[in-house]
Formats: sequence, structure tokens, C-alpha cells
Amino acid sequence: MTRRIKEYSEYQFGKRGLLVRGDWFRVSGGPYYETRRDDGAVERMAMTDPGPFCFRQYCEDGWRKWIECRSWEGFDCVLWVGRRQRSDLLHQLVHRPYKIVGKTTEEAEKKRRARAKRQRNLRAIKVISRDTTE
Repeated sequence: MTRRIKEYSEYQFGKRGLLVRGDWFRVSGGPYYETRRDDGAVERMAMTDPGPFCFRQYCEDGWRKWIECRSWEGFDCVLWVGRRQRSDLLHQLVHRPYKIVGKTTEEAEKKRRARAKRQRNLRAIKVISRDTTE
């Protein structure tokens, strides 16, 4: 018996949130890698990208659920939204589901990135001016 992947052009998140093809959105959560330090403490390294992403489709294959999307840099991405589980191949990798934080627009993201770039430049100018005055 072969299972077929079900593909949907919409994804319902939360009570009122709905993603359709072409919507831009941001995420939180996502997979992480666990390591144990010498003192026995567990350290988690996040393996996520907050986005923004452009929604393409939502897919299901039994209990496996994921979103196919495109990052703002133009790369194709697959975001796991199914249940939390450890990887079968790499025990330290935990597949934690992504959570949709909210929808956004491409124009808003361009403004946000430009504002962040200006702030980084201002911080660099302050550091340079502090170094030259000392």
C-alpha cells in the first residue's frame, strides 16, 4: 500500500490565521541540536531562521506535516509543523515544530531590514568614534 502526499494551497494556523499562496509570514521555534557539556548540562543550539517566508503549500503524509515556502533570500525551504520528535538518523537533532508568528508583507520586511541596517551602521560609527577618541 502506498501513501500519497496530500497537498493544500491553504494552511490554518491558530483560530483566525490563514495562509494562502503568496502570503509572507514569520516563524518561531523550529529544530535544535542538543549537546551535553562536561558538567552534564544540556546545551541547545537552534537551527532556525525567523524568515520572512513566502507560503507555497502545506503538505501531509500521515502524521508528517510540513510547509513548503520560499525565504526572502530566494531559497526554497521546508518548515516542519508536525509533532515534536527526535531524528531517526541523528539522535541529538530534535524536530520541534515551527510556530507561525504572524503574516507580514514584503514591503514591511524591506523597511524592517533597512531599519536594522541603519541601526547596525550607527553602532559601527559609535564604535569607530569611541576608538578614535581614546
